[in-house]
Amino acid sequence: MHVSLHATSPRSYHGNLWLASRGAPHRPRVLACFSLRSSGFHVPR
Repeated sequence: MHVSLHATSPRSYHGNLWLASRGAPHRPRVLACFSLRSSGFHVPR
């Protein structure tokens, strides 16, 4: 499954986060951080 980490809108971000949580349940937070970072949000560790 291809999950784009380049979210251009909140809707696409939520879609990517949902796909990430289903596609890689062992690392959902890591993929979420990548999605947030590409969306322009700052994610503290």
